[in-house]
Amino acid sequence: MQGVSPACLHEHAHRLRQYRTRITQWKKDKNIKTEEMKAIVRKQQQRKLIEVDKRELEFKIRDHPVEQQKIDRWKKRNNVVDSLLYVPSPAACKLELRL
Repeated sequence: MQGVSPACLHEHAHRLRQYRTRITQWKKDKNIKTEEMKAIVRKQQQRKLIEVDKRELEFKIRDHPVEQQKIDRWKKRNNVVDSLLYVPSPAACKLELRL
């Protein structure tokens, strides 16, 4: 990078970081966060395994629908089995076993 000062590069990185921060603050992020997807999977499996008399759910994150294909891909990537309730934390597993 000939002719570009380190100060200029630092300023550019600073602006990019601020831009990304603002997008998050405005809740205009494109990607679904891990915690959001965990909540979707938990609710979807609860509806499928426990509340069988109710209709399927449609999920929206930041006013955008979440496609079932995206949920299925996340479950496959994270080894989530459809026939068991998804409990992401060890503490929650212990709590469920005591019930």
